[in-house]
Order: sequence, then structure tokens, then C-alpha cells
Amino acid sequence: MTGISYVTNDKDEKTIILIDLVQLRKTDENELVEFLEDLDDTIFVELSKGQTGRSYKEVRKEILKAN
Repeated sequence: MTGISYVTNDKDEKTIILIDLVQLRKTDENELVEFLEDLDDTIFVELSKGQTGRSYKEVRKEILKAN
């Protein structure tokens, strides 16, 4: 998508995203929605790295106990 630039660190990892808002206004609505959904997913994944989850068995037990 045009209007999006990434800044990388020494390890070539994308660390910053720059969004040209003027260019963004010219973007097709469907393409923009798809980009924003992907960006939301990417942010969620990055922020959740290193967090420990709960097992299916544990969650199932909690749900069944609540009902």
C-alpha cells in the first residue's frame, strides 16, 4: 500500500511505521480496511510476545464451573 513506510533497527526488524495521511486519504476504502485489520493483528501479536497463555483444559474447566 502506498503511503506506508517502515523504519528498521540494526537487526532489520521493523520497529516504526510511518503513515502518510495525505496519501491515505487517496487509498481505496477496501484496501484501507484490510491494511488496518492487518495492522491491528500485527500490533496484538507483537504486544503479546512473551506472555504465557492458559491451557485449553484450564479454560474449559473454568467455563464449565461458571455455568
